[in-house]
Amino acid sequence: MTEPAFEAFSTRLGMLLRDLPCGMVADLGDFALAYWNGHEVVYAFLRDDGTDQINEEFDPADRSD
Repeated sequence: MTEPAFEAFSTRLGMLLRDLPCGMVADLGDFALAYWNGHEVVYAFLRDDGTDQINEEFDPADRSD
């Protein structure tokens, strides 16, 4: 996804997540999710042990794969 396209995606995702109850997330595949922290969209990797807990947050702009 190109950077302007991703920024548009992230903006729209933020608008959706802001309107949902606290604690709601957007699944981004089997390994990552996004949530609204009250100020911005936060992207996070899930742990690979099947617990669905967050392993670490990441900035999608830093990823080039």
